[in-house]
Amino acid sequence: MKQTIIPHNPADVAIDPVWLAARDDLLRSSYALTKVSNDDGYTAAGGLLQQLTRTENGMEKMRKDLTRPFMDAQRLIKRVADGANAPVLEEKARIKILAETYFREQERKRRAEEAAAMEAAKREAERQLAEHEAAVALGFEDADTEPEIALPEPPAPTIEKPVSYDMRVRRDIVFTIIDPDKVERYLCSPDNRKIREHIKHNKDGLMPKLAEGPYTIPGIEMQLETKVQSR
Repeated sequence: MKQTIIPHNPADVAIDPVWLAARDDLLRSSYALTKVSNDDGYTAAGGLLQQLTRTENGMEKMRKDLTRPFMDAQRLIKRVADGANAPVLEEKARIKILAETYFREQERKRRAEEAAAMEAAKREAERQLAEHEAAVALGFEDADTEPEIALPEPPAPTIEKPVSYDMRVRRDIVFTIIDPDKVERYLCSPDNRKIREHIKHNKDGLMPKLAEGPYTIPGIEMQLETKVQSR
């Protein structure tokens, strides 16, 4: 079995002095180039750009070599910690489901109780109104008199919201996209990745148009940008 050594965290990180000396020599040469005004200067700039890139890549390799043991150790620690924590997370999820199921059921019962109380009040109001209309029909009450409907006090709820001092209930609005074609335009945003793919697949046709100046497709303007890079 491969042994993983947890690296010591150094107080100082020393850069290879050979690399530093080569970097300083290169920078002195690069600082000397202050303008490109002819082909020789352009060639010199290309050579310097290539050397600067190689120097940069050399430092990047050293950085990765220095950090690799720490990254390996970090992955090992995370793997061990995740493995130890897995049953805790599973049990946490199970308990949450139990509590959420109970809370939803209590909410359902409470809403049903409230709806039943409202329905009872509605039926009582309808009964009293029917009595008033019957009394008017028999001449016992004036038709212009507003009926006095006295509703009983609603009963106190028997189902209370569950309360725990160790957890709180948060209600989030979640969504599922069921038909992307019907989503309103203001809820959508351009996808840069898809735009780059479009440019890549249509590059041969776009280049002649862009050589004449900026070119637009609905909502997007394209133009050529000149950059130099080392080979």
